[in-house]
Amino acid sequence: MVYQGNGNALVLCQAESASEFFQAEPVGTVMKKRFLKRFGAIILMIIVPWCGVQAAGLSGEIKVKGKRPPKNLVVYLTRDNASDSTDIGKVTISQRNAIFSPKRVVVVKGGSIKFVNDEEQDIDHNVYSLSKKNKFDIGLAAKGSVDEVVFNTTGIVKFFCSVHKNMQGTVFVVPSKYYAVLEKPGKFEIEDVPEGKWTVNVSVAHRRYKAKPQSITIAGDGAENIVVLVSKKR
Repeated sequence: MVYQGNGNALVLCQAESASEFFQAEPVGTVMKKRFLKRFGAIILMIIVPWCGVQAAGLSGEIKVKGKRPPKNLVVYLTRDNASDSTDIGKVTISQRNAIFSPKRVVVVKGGSIKFVNDEEQDIDHNVYSLSKKNKFDIGLAAKGSVDEVVFNTTGIVKFFCSVHKNMQGTVFVVPSKYYAVLEKPGKFEIEDVPEGKWTVNVSVAHRRYKAKPQSITIAGDGAENIVVLVSKKR
């Protein structure tokens, strides 16, 4: 087998040797054989096009039917029979001055949020959510407390503080790491998406709106001019 680079790692290609990959004639000297054996893979990494799974980008636009379009949307990708919940990471939310910061975050399914009570004064907080799919209640947390919540179900999660009624925030739990955040409907781009068949969907914070998912295929240079419609629920 011969290995070649895909920009981040070596990719295994179907060739028994460097000379086979080039479809070259049998090498007639020991020096040439040694050269190909030692440096053939390096040459392939430089001059041979990728033979592994490639990544591309997609771009499009979110359009809304209605006079008052909703704000705060997350465009995300999913695909059938595949798990894309990798590099889910962790998010930290501050509670200083009785304000959630940031107020809106995106978490990949299986990821978590650390709620930090970093108040300068001795102020308690109690972060909770009544979300049906991601219900939680941290309980009374004193200054300096750090509490972590894992989100295993996709959807919108509204969270609050029972001590301070003005504190509220939103978590967008999405199924994959391929997403884009929009403050309002409009253009979007998502980079480094593996080739294949995907579904484009939109998570809308406003409960009266929903999106119509679009099936797409990403290949070659990617996909462009994708339009996803968001409209009021009937």
